[in-house]
Amino acid sequence: MVWCRQMLKMELDNQQPSIDAVHEAGRAVIKSEVGAKAKKTREKLDTLHHKLELVRTKIRDRKLLLDDSLKDVRGLVLFTTFACRCSITQHTF
Repeated sequence: MVWCRQMLKMELDNQQPSIDAVHEAGRAVIKSEVGAKAKKTREKLDTLHHKLELVRTKIRDRKLLLDDSLKDVRGLVLFTTFACRCSITQHTF
Protein backbone atom coordinates (compact mmCIF):
# COMPACT_ATOMS: atom_id res chain seq x y z
CA MET A 1 0.00 0.00 0.00
CA VAL A 2 2.79 2.40 0.88
CA TRP A 3 4.59 1.69 -2.39
CA CYS A 4 1.37 2.49 -4.28
CA ARG A 5 1.15 5.94 -2.66
CA GLN A 6 4.83 6.54 -3.34
CA MET A 7 4.38 5.49 -6.96
CA LEU A 8 1.42 7.86 -7.37
CA LYS A 9 3.42 10.74 -5.92
CA MET A 10 6.43 9.92 -8.11
CA GLU A 11 4.21 9.71 -11.19
CA LEU A 12 2.63 13.06 -10.41
CA ASP A 13 6.06 14.59 -9.77
CA ASN A 14 7.34 13.12 -13.04
CA GLN A 15 4.41 14.65 -14.90
CA GLN A 16 4.99 18.10 -13.38
CA PRO A 17 6.97 19.44 -16.39
CA SER A 18 4.09 18.41 -18.70
CA ILE A 19 1.55 19.93 -16.33
CA ASP A 20 3.54 23.17 -16.23
CA ALA A 21 3.75 23.20 -20.05
CA VAL A 22 -0.02 22.78 -20.34
CA HIS A 23 -0.58 25.63 -17.90
CA GLU A 24 1.84 27.87 -19.76
CA ALA A 25 0.25 27.03 -23.13
CA GLY A 26 -3.18 27.67 -21.64
CA ARG A 27 -2.11 31.07 -20.38
CA ALA A 28 -0.74 31.91 -23.82
CA VAL A 29 -4.01 30.86 -25.45
CA ILE A 30 -5.98 32.98 -22.98
CA LYS A 31 -3.86 36.02 -23.86
CA SER A 32 -4.57 35.49 -27.56
CA GLU A 33 -8.31 34.99 -27.07
CA VAL A 34 -10.98 37.48 -26.13
CA GLY A 35 -14.33 37.41 -24.42
CA ALA A 36 -16.20 34.15 -23.88
CA LYS A 37 -13.51 32.03 -25.52
CA ALA A 38 -10.82 33.30 -23.14
CA LYS A 39 -13.17 32.81 -20.19
CA LYS A 40 -13.94 29.20 -21.23
CA THR A 41 -10.23 28.39 -21.62
CA ARG A 42 -9.52 29.99 -18.24
CA GLU A 43 -12.25 27.88 -16.62
CA LYS A 44 -10.81 24.69 -18.11
CA LEU A 45 -7.33 25.60 -16.93
CA ASP A 46 -8.66 26.42 -13.46
CA THR A 47 -10.55 23.10 -13.35
CA LEU A 48 -7.40 21.20 -14.31
CA HIS A 49 -5.41 23.02 -11.63
CA HIS A 50 -8.10 22.34 -9.03
CA LYS A 51 -8.23 18.61 -9.86
CA LEU A 52 -4.45 18.30 -9.66
CA GLU A 53 -4.48 20.00 -6.26
CA LEU A 54 -7.15 17.56 -5.09
CA VAL A 55 -4.96 14.64 -6.15
CA ARG A 56 -1.96 16.14 -4.34
CA THR A 57 -4.05 16.73 -1.22
CA LYS A 58 -5.38 13.16 -1.26
CA ILE A 59 -1.85 11.80 -1.64
CA ARG A 60 -0.65 13.92 1.31
CA ASP A 61 -3.67 12.94 3.44
CA ARG A 62 -3.22 9.25 2.70
CA LYS A 63 0.49 9.52 3.49
CA LEU A 64 -0.32 11.02 6.88
CA LEU A 65 -2.96 8.36 7.55
CA LEU A 66 -0.59 5.57 6.55
CA ASP A 67 2.23 7.05 8.64
CA ASP A 68 -0.07 7.26 11.67
CA SER A 69 -1.25 3.69 11.12
CA LEU A 70 2.33 2.50 10.83
CA LYS A 71 3.19 4.19 14.14
CA ASP A 72 0.18 2.52 15.76
CA VAL A 73 1.22 -0.89 14.42
CA ARG A 74 4.80 -0.41 15.57
CA GLY A 75 3.57 0.61 19.01
CA LEU A 76 1.32 -2.43 19.19
CA VAL A 77 4.18 -4.72 18.14
CA LEU A 78 6.44 -3.23 20.82
CA PHE A 79 3.72 -3.54 23.44
CA THR A 80 2.95 -7.14 22.46
CA THR A 81 6.64 -8.04 22.43
CA PHE A 82 7.12 -6.48 25.87
CA ALA A 83 4.00 -8.21 27.24
CA CYS A 84 5.16 -11.58 25.89
CA ARG A 85 8.62 -11.15 27.40
CA CYS A 86 7.12 -10.23 30.76
CA SER A 87 4.84 -13.25 30.60
CA ILE A 88 7.74 -15.56 29.73
CA THR A 89 9.88 -14.05 32.50
CA GLN A 90 7.12 -14.61 35.07
CA HIS A 91 6.66 -18.25 34.05
CA THR A 92 10.37 -19.08 34.25
CA PHE A 93 10.67 -18.23 37.92
